Amino acid sequence: MPYFIDTHDQARGTYPTGIDVPGLAAFLPGFLEACSQEGVSVQTGYVNLEQGKITCITTGPDAEAVRRAHLAVGYVPDQDITEVSTISPADLFFPAPSA
Repeated sequence: MPYFIDTHDQARGTYPTGIDVPGLAAFLPGFLEACSQEGVSVQTGYVNLEQGKITCITTGPDAEAVRRAHLAVGYVPDQDITEVSTISPADLFFPAPSA
């Protein structure tokens, strides 16, 4: 399943003002349900509460499914939802064998 990355930024109006850890915890069940309905899985997120920014890493069938899951709970992505691949030192030094 492809990986996707998207961001939300309070300065751009795509991240709620004043949300804190309990607020994120309250939001998460609804988002997970919306994701489930779209065939999307949350992998992780990175948040800076002071700056009002969050980056979501998900997997799903396509970018539109990820967008629909976000919109279902009122989170508009800050920019395009981008399909990405993972890369790590292990990927660079020990590439997967060709099939």
